[in-house]
Amino acid sequence: MKIVICDDSKLDIDLILKYLNKQHDVSIFYSAEEFIADFENNISNVDLYILDIYMKDMTGISLAMKIREYDTDVPICFTSTSSDFYREAYDLYAFQYFIKPIKENEFTQLINKVVDRVKESEKKINLTYKGKYVKVSMDQILYLESQGHTVYFYLKNGKVEKEIGQLDKYMKVLNPKKFFRTHQSYIVNIYNVDELVKNSFICEGNIVPISRKFIDVKDTYRKVLFEIMG
Repeated sequence: MKIVICDDSKLDIDLILKYLNKQHDVSIFYSAEEFIADFENNISNVDLYILDIYMKDMTGISLAMKIREYDTDVPICFTSTSSDFYREAYDLYAFQYFIKPIKENEFTQLINKVVDRVKESEKKINLTYKGKYVKVSMDQILYLESQGHTVYFYLKNGKVEKEIGQLDKYMKVLNPKKFFRTHQSYIVNIYNVDELVKNSFICEGNIVPISRKFIDVKDTYRKVLFEIMG
């Protein structure tokens, strides 16, 4: 994996490098200013950012906001000496928030989650509709909607693909740790949900209803949020 670390503490960076044990491609920056000086090269094909929040020239939150302008999906892990920025981190879809000093077992869990995520993004599902064949990355799926005999795949890039079939078929193919039934006509990627509002999920502005039969999916979503925020 390609990992970018930005932290003005050499001690903290050395600890992270020790945990990584030379197993990944790591780029190190001791200030946000140094990172931004070569910004375009530092946002290419990155799998994980590890950003210190308290830095002299620019906070990790401000740096993450700049990264999010170019990549809305890449995992960002914040490190800090306090939990003061949980709210801001949540708003930026933080993948993890560590209080320093970082514990090795917690960091290992983070790396394992990101590795699984990278592997998942490489998995694709083949769809066929009226002679058109497409491969869709499972990680890019927001949700599925069934209308009649057609299933619509709503994707993160704004596209909508479709295939003749029933939702039950896809529940057997999609990752059961990420995809959950919310309604007779809907399956959602719980990791691509932006918000829970009453009995609906919001996915990039789209409403995915939650029926009484599948009301437990709301608890699943809350567990995912807790897991992401550490």
